Amino acid sequence: MSENINLKELERKAWRSVFEDGLYDIFLGLLLLHMGFVYYISKLETTFLGRTSLNLGVYLVLYLGLWAGKRYITLPRLGRVKFGKRRKSRLRTVAVITFLVVLLTFSLTLAGIVFKKQLEGSLTWSLLAPVLLGMWFVLFFGLAGYFLEYHRLYLVGVLYALPEIVLTYSNELLGFNPGYLAWLLPASLILIIGAVHLAQFVRDHPVPQIPNSELNDEAH
Repeated sequence: MSENINLKELERKAWRSVFEDGLYDIFLGLLLLHMGFVYYISKLETTFLGRTSLNLGVYLVLYLGLWAGKRYITLPRLGRVKFGKRRKSRLRTVAVITFLVVLLTFSLTLAGIVFKKQLEGSLTWSLLAPVLLGMWFVLFFGLAGYFLEYHRLYLVGVLYALPEIVLTYSNELLGFNPGYLAWLLPASLILIIGAVHLAQFVRDHPVPQIPNSELNDEAH
């Protein structure tokens, strides 16, 4: 019985170590910075194909950076871990939530395009839309944080919700445009959190050194 408890505790620690390195925080912080960039380039006289190609290029670079960090920073320090059915079930749940979020977001975007003329000029809608988007981010990251036991995602959800709300309400109610700062400040906080966790991870988990005797054995 105690052995089963120890194995479960070890798996729990291994699971949490997946997010301990701060790389996902850094990835999400950079993604939020890019979302602000997308907001501004969407207002420029650029083609849809040009904007799409640029966005896909940035997403590819970010994902490759995350993969490289996991491959060359995390893996040499923690090795590979195979998780049990419960953890895999949680990953599937998050995958389903992500799919539903993307599907609903696409549906809402399509509805916005269809009803664009009816919504233009509506102060109520312009003030309500960023709040709904913010609630959407909080719900998505909250559910993902709960099922993944990655509790920093609760804060990430709130920080993702802020830019559109701050930008809209500052413009409409205060007559002040914070510009890119609406994305830069919350994204910077996520990046700082990620950088601190990454520094602690590297410090607390040095790369294991292979004894010379083992190297000699392998050579023979």
